[in-house]
Amino acid sequence: MNHIICMVKDGDKYLADFITYHLKLIDKIWFIDHNSKNSIRRFESEKIRVFDFNFNAQFQGEAVTLLSRYIRKKYKKGFLFILDIDEFLPFKDPNEVKSFVNRFKNKRVVGFNWLNGFCFNKEKNDLFNLSQYDQILFTSNINPNQKVAVNLAKISCNFAIGTGGHCSSDRKYLFRKKINPYFCGLTLYHILASSKNDLFIKIERYINQMKFRQNVKGIGGWSVRKYVENRNMDFLNLIAYYRSNVIDKNFDGKDQFRLFELDIFKNIRNTKDHKKYKKISKIFLKNRKLGMIPEEHQYIDFKKNDNYIDKNIKWFLINKKSIQIKKP
Repeated sequence: MNHIICMVKDGDKYLADFITYHLKLIDKIWFIDHNSKNSIRRFESEKIRVFDFNFNAQFQGEAVTLLSRYIRKKYKKGFLFILDIDEFLPFKDPNEVKSFVNRFKNKRVVGFNWLNGFCFNKEKNDLFNLSQYDQILFTSNINPNQKVAVNLAKISCNFAIGTGGHCSSDRKYLFRKKINPYFCGLTLYHILASSKNDLFIKIERYINQMKFRQNVKGIGGWSVRKYVENRNMDFLNLIAYYRSNVIDKNFDGKDQFRLFELDIFKNIRNTKDHKKYKKISKIFLKNRKLGMIPEEHQYIDFKKNDNYIDKNIKWFLINKKSIQIKKP
């Protein structure tokens, strides 16, 4: 079986399209619901598992690693794709996924780069789902940021996923070693936003998480702070080079790319499943908050390095349909 694991916070605009698109390709989606206002549990089914993570801080590496190890112990074979809600696999049908699995069955970890894009609507109005927009436009340059897919048959039960799903590691005996991914030449469709304002809301949400990481080593993504300092940056350049080193505070544009339209939702739009998940999207199911518990404060004080996963993960456990923090 092939799986997707995805940590989500308030991803309503993406969920119906993400689910319909990927359930045509893979066997199961595992969501970690990071304190969304509208609970993702409303989508839960035999093929969609939801685990609540109702804490203020994200702790993505720990939560994703814990659930990934659970999947590894349960299934032992197949590929596990580590995605965000705005990322879509580059396959058209299950046969392409099968070909991918057969081609890379001897690789431990496979890497994908981003192909960044955005949604555009002529009427300038904000729509409920990505697939409703008039156009989905991508920039032709390949963004150097990477995401990984793990071959469950080739890693141990001690493997770990780095924050953001950008890297992985495994431990043999007492030594943990980063796994260098094999780059397959494929790119993820990364749909960042539907407007510049939408993108800055995403950036500010990301920056808000940084207050929980001030003293933690090993977590990347800090470069997004400079985008807020330079809000006049050209939108297309920001999409094309998002989180790339070429962007600095005085970035004045390096638009060595072209835009092209690609309707990745063509094969799912208005299908029976798509209508079903769009209908579920509009249901409101209030997330049950745990509140700020002492253990979360204690873990924030404890955590020093994101790469110390063997120490860090001892604070986390799966309890039925939620991931909890408990001092070891």
